[in-house]
Amino acid sequence: MSASLALARAAAATSWRDLPQVVRDQAADLILDAFGVIAAGGQNPQYAAYAKASGTAQGLCTIVGEPHRTGAAAAALINGGATTVLQLQDGHRVARGHPAAHLVPAALAIAEEQGASAQDFLSAFVAGYEASVRIGIALGGLKPEIHDAGTWSTFGAAVAATFLITRDPAVIASAIDSAAAIPFLSWSQTAPQGAGMHHLCIGLAASTGVTVAYGAVAGLNAIPGAVETFFGPRAGAAFKESRLLESVQDGRWAHYELMHAYMKVHPTCAHLHGINDAVEHLIAKHAITGAAVAAVEIASYAHGLAYDNHAPKTELAARFSAAYTTAIALLRGNLDADAVTAAALSDPAVMALVAKIKVVHDPALDQHYPAGRPSRVTITMNDGRTFSEFCMYPRGDSTNPTTRAERRAKAQKLLAVRFGAGQADRIIAAFDGILTGGSLSAFAATLRGE
Repeated sequence: MSASLALARAAAATSWRDLPQVVRDQAADLILDAFGVIAAGGQNPQYAAYAKASGTAQGLCTIVGEPHRTGAAAAALINGGATTVLQLQDGHRVARGHPAAHLVPAALAIAEEQGASAQDFLSAFVAGYEASVRIGIALGGLKPEIHDAGTWSTFGAAVAATFLITRDPAVIASAIDSAAAIPFLSWSQTAPQGAGMHHLCIGLAASTGVTVAYGAVAGLNAIPGAVETFFGPRAGAAFKESRLLESVQDGRWAHYELMHAYMKVHPTCAHLHGINDAVEHLIAKHAITGAAVAAVEIASYAHGLAYDNHAPKTELAARFSAAYTTAIALLRGNLDADAVTAAALSDPAVMALVAKIKVVHDPALDQHYPAGRPSRVTITMNDGRTFSEFCMYPRGDSTNPTTRAERRAKAQKLLAVRFGAGQADRIIAAFDGILTGGSLSAFAATLRGE
């Protein structure tokens, strides 16, 4: 049996009603988090201009924050792309990617187009998440020149989309193999160098999931085994075929990988989160202000520093800069969702503080990744005092999770950026409704501002 068919059988057997409550809670938090991230990210002027130009066709599917509806592929593309604008999207550290950001846009679009129930939408999300993360883990990371956005998480979008049309494992497997045979391999430097086209990577992957789902249902066949014979060996840094199915037993998920998801606290590349946490801890412990800082040394692991941009030219690039995000946090006292802006790049105070920051590789930290995101920040004050903080597991990680209340507060705040506080509350109330059998279409209407 091909890996795709075994994964498809477990996906087809996934049912929201049968999931343990703790798994349903985690899935719900991931989905709500994604909608908040999409809403706030879509507010970005450049991205909003792209979204308006791309979503003009008529259809049944929601573009978050817009009254106009479009087709499934376009909606998945537009909503998916918005997830990366603020760099606040979800992730899975061991699989090294952002599955929910790819999944939610594709699943919502197909669910609306097919008239699926909320329960089917929720089941499809879990099915796609579990299938794709197992592929991500088996890759052993991606080859250095490949970024995770738009790669293995595409399988999750394909599984979720197909699941909402048919539960036939053979068809779901065909969608998986189709996605494996026509992969989108994005360049690893597109995001850290601040190229706005990076936002389309997840959008294109979500749209591909929709496209291959309809193709598989229509009978456009794929070559079985494409994951293990083509995609895995070419994309994976240390691909192990045996890992694809090691946690699939008797056609079911042996455990739920979504329990190991992380939900970002900082609006930055996840590799910076240990650094960002250490800086915030130092600010809180010692009442540090940027004006009182003489020097900062940041030590991190090699893989994380491969994404670090020492001289960012765009807002997106700044979200991949250890020095700039550290300087902004020290000057503001926090690194909230609205902290990193294009204006900060030319702020004289930020630039002056960046000049005092040194970022170095500590080889001793390499052994702790990907189990953690080890970082050490040492701050020397103008009066000669020195403070240091080490962080292994940043907040939001599965090893150091935020509370459900904190996650909801994040989603409410991000939704309010786009809709205002009142509508944000209505969206969350409608979302709570779909968890207990409420209408998916009514929830989608709130995402359009109705």
